[in-house]
Amino acid sequence: MEGLRQLPGTIVTRLALMGSTLMVVLLNTHYLGTAGQGTASLLALGIMLVVALSNFIGGGALVYLAPRQKEGEALWPGVTWATISALIFLAVFRLVPVVPPELILHACAIGWIQSLAMILQHVTLARERIRMFNLVISLQAMLVALILLACFTVATWASIYAYVLALYISSALALIIYARTLASYIRSAVLAGMYETFRELLRFGKYAQGGNVLHLLNQRLHVVFLENLWMYGRQAAGLYAIALYIAEAIWTVSKSLSTLQYARIANMNDDAHQRGLTARYLRISLGASGLGVLALMLTPSFVYEWIFTREAQELKTILLWLCPGILANGASIIYAHYFSGRGHHRENMMASAWGLVFSVSAALLLVPQHGAAGAAAATSIALVIQCLWFVYRYRRSKSLFQS
Repeated sequence: MEGLRQLPGTIVTRLALMGSTLMVVLLNTHYLGTAGQGTASLLALGIMLVVALSNFIGGGALVYLAPRQKEGEALWPGVTWATISALIFLAVFRLVPVVPPELILHACAIGWIQSLAMILQHVTLARERIRMFNLVISLQAMLVALILLACFTVATWASIYAYVLALYISSALALIIYARTLASYIRSAVLAGMYETFRELLRFGKYAQGGNVLHLLNQRLHVVFLENLWMYGRQAAGLYAIALYIAEAIWTVSKSLSTLQYARIANMNDDAHQRGLTARYLRISLGASGLGVLALMLTPSFVYEWIFTREAQELKTILLWLCPGILANGASIIYAHYFSGRGHHRENMMASAWGLVFSVSAALLLVPQHGAAGAAAATSIALVIQCLWFVYRYRRSKSLFQS
């Protein structure tokens, strides 16, 4: 089965990523409390937003375009826009309460470093160098966990700035490794034709990354709502963020499959093979997500309190409300990468746009009364709507691509 030979290594990578991420959540929760995890989640959201804006030029569209461009052609447009993105959010975060004020500069600086690494990461993926891609993201995640562990236990430095330090070091290391392995790509970069390349990247990236930004907001916007709008506070934001990290762990197999799927479809031209690959991966993804949901439903509440802290009493309820969305997104991940691999990013953006409309509407009704559980329910509604859009458009995709 095409592409599946690389799946075990990719799943191992995602498991390492999942384990490292959950270790970070556990460390933050135990040493800083759920409120501290809430602060870490707000910082992470700020970094994600900087990277998301940067990826309009240096993001996933590169996986499709890089095999069709000259060597190094996209580098300078990506670097320039990454810098502009960081500066934009340096101003935005001072006006909109997303990141705690004392962490704004760090969010933008780390976001800038990660944006530069992301440009080279997508070039690596476009070349189907899956092992290198897997190695770097594994090392990056494990380094965050190890540095945080050393700060909390060896240096007895229980501070959110230990997390900040870990993010700086791991992000810089990823950038250095990518830069060394893609040295010829970097040396080939020239400023000539930069404006035309920028326009081409934006033409594809505006839909690809527009969908990613909207999808990010579908899942993460409620952290800001809980922190700022309904006075549930940072503890509720932390609990909701923990539930999202658990959901991300369940999507390990789905995202492993989608990494291979995206790279393969971007280098294929035959629709029958693309759809066959998508169908196989969809079955595996739904099966893995279903098992994860079943495990969440069967796990008693006291287990979550034992793993995290006694402050996590509501976590089981939050996760139950999130289960429908976890299952739906397991399918959406595969559908989205089918469309992305074909360069039809607008489909993904529309799916996320509909999801966001329902997400915000549901949150306005549910979060004031139910707090973090209401936020989880609103997220599930958004992810189910998104999945239904993908199913509808995928079934029509043959006529869509022929028109």
